[in-house]
Amino acid sequence: MAHFLAHLRTSGRGVPVNAAEALLLIAGGVDHVSDLGAAMTDEKGQPLSGSTAARLVSLLRGRARYAHGRWIESPFSLIEIRSHPHRRGQQLRLSQQGQELISQFFPSVNTPTGDVDTRHLGVELTTCDED
Repeated sequence: MAHFLAHLRTSGRGVPVNAAEALLLIAGGVDHVSDLGAAMTDEKGQPLSGSTAARLVSLLRGRARYAHGRWIESPFSLIEIRSHPHRRGQQLRLSQQGQELISQFFPSVNTPTGDVDTRHLGVELTTCDED
């Protein structure tokens, strides 16, 4: 796990721990922003706000954000979104880069078919069965 976090940190800039947590939750099957917020908690133990969850998704997607009068670029493209097939809003999925990263640091999660067996990530929160 430490090497995984170090890789995220050295990919261009420091990454909040909650972004790594969000990435692992998405790899584990959380596929909607509202579910991501519910699966994560803030320092008071409350579910993350929708805006905080959306910022984490933007960071992991590689979108720049505007803060303190300047644009801050994201070094990542670890997840992608598409229209959710069963719910209103967008579905979150690992991008090819995200799949490669998870496979590199968590090789036990690969099944013989090449799919990610997310049970080894400690998360079983799949919210959608369709790819």
